[in-house]
Amino acid sequence: AFGVVVFQVFVSYVQHKRGEFLEWPKPLEIIFVVVFGLLTTLAWIYQESVETIEEYSGPAIQAGLALGFFVSWLLGRPVVRGYQVDKLGEERASHPILVHMASWL
Repeated sequence: AFGVVVFQVFVSYVQHKRGEFLEWPKPLEIIFVVVFGLLTTLAWIYQESVETIEEYSGPAIQAGLALGFFVSWLLGRPVVRGYQVDKLGEERASHPILVHMASWL
């Protein structure tokens, strides 16, 4: 999964450079890189406990996503904001209602 996430971030970067995306990197991409990077690192370090890591990977991914969403919200960069800007443009995505909605998603 980590390789897929890194490849997706690379593709997103290329699309940003080509002008298809206005915002890069998106918070959700960073969250995925951190969560799956940590799980991959744990699996490499503790090879004798891979079954246990696999058993708890679901709750670990959910907790990592929840923590990532919370941290991005605290930093003032909600997860959905990047997608709003890419789909609607900066002007429309800056409408007060959409900014309010993005702050709660």
